[in-house]
Amino acid sequence: IRHSLPVPETYFYTRDGRILTIDGLEIQRKDLAKYEGNLMFSKIVDGSAAVGARKESFVLGNLDVSENRIYQAAMVTHSDLLELSPTKALNCIKISSYYTNSGDVKIQLSFLKLGGVNSIVDNIGGKAGGGIAVPIDISTGRLKGIGYKEVGKELRVSRIPTKGKTFEGFKVPFFQESVELVKKAHKEVFHELKHIGWDVGITDEGPVLIEGNSGADMFAAQMICRPFNYYNDDLIQENL
Repeated sequence: IRHSLPVPETYFYTRDGRILTIDGLEIQRKDLAKYEGNLMFSKIVDGSAAVGARKESFVLGNLDVSENRIYQAAMVTHSDLLELSPTKALNCIKISSYYTNSGDVKIQLSFLKLGGVNSIVDNIGGKAGGGIAVPIDISTGRLKGIGYKEVGKELRVSRIPTKGKTFEGFKVPFFQESVELVKKAHKEVFHELKHIGWDVGITDEGPVLIEGNSGADMFAAQMICRPFNYYNDDLIQENL
């Protein structure tokens, strides 16, 4: 799909022993020499929960084409967010959007994902977990105060222990811009899908669409923010 949305630069991907461009054109191993030393983020093409993800300088000699893996430019978290969590990950906002029968895009909920201190991903649960999710007040773009994680038995936290900066009232950089970006992407490109859970990376230069998931993790979203049927929500009734 051709679009003008801000997304990470994709250098290439490997599938079934071949090296391909994002357009599916095969390229030769020697053509990748120009990327030597570039900091890249790579993940398994058909993977989930960030298992097998890597963030490292590219070394052509170490490339294993037997893996089905996508290689993209590594991105750096917004400096303000690093005040909350000194992570190696790109912290993302999760935004749940819904395409209504009338052709509008509505935002249902949002939360900030803070990567663990030594993690390269911001996932909360699973083998690649360690992060914390903090609900966002979508009317103000500020954190609501209590974060949730799946590490050990301490599930509810109000700050990153190593930093001491509390979540309550923290203004999320580029939140409104992220909301507008999600609405644009859903309406103009992915309108055939009713519900999408977006990961929007927040950098010093602005928001970047990392991925969108149709039928995203409904359990986590409701645990962190609110049950979808808690209010008299027309969108929920329409969806049902």
